[in-house]
Amino acid sequence: MFKLLIGAALVLATVAAPNCSAEDNKLLDKCNATMELFQKEWDKYNEEDSEYDAEVMKKLFAKCEDAVECLKPGNCPFITETIRVYNENCLVANIMSGVLFQCSQKLDNLVKPDNLCDGIFSIDKYSMPPKERCDFIAERRSCILQYYEDVCGPEVRQELDV
Repeated sequence: MFKLLIGAALVLATVAAPNCSAEDNKLLDKCNATMELFQKEWDKYNEEDSEYDAEVMKKLFAKCEDAVECLKPGNCPFITETIRVYNENCLVANIMSGVLFQCSQKLDNLVKPDNLCDGIFSIDKYSMPPKERCDFIAERRSCILQYYEDVCGPEVRQELDV
């Protein structure tokens, strides 16, 4: 989906955007190189069919932010919508470059003991009513945080301790 959204924005940006001033169309011409660079990097990473890597995602996030910054002076609806799409995709790249996402990837691949934190990882919490589920998780919060820290390091605990 990420690739499709950015690709669509690029195709549309290569032609004069409807309902945009000449100034906005010049801005799109100027920003196309930045948007294409981001798309090229994303395609290259996507073709490698590799696991999400934090450093690659940080670079993609930076390139995505560059594209948004380039487009910000624009005012027409097409540019506003393009910025909105890029902002959504920048958010995804930013999240995927973060400590919490990397930790979740690591945790997904681990077999957790059934009795860990009173069964927090083995009990089907989604079959519980919402309040019961929240209480169940809240009661085990300190144990869960400690487990995450043990597996992923103290920096994940700092992110989760809010």
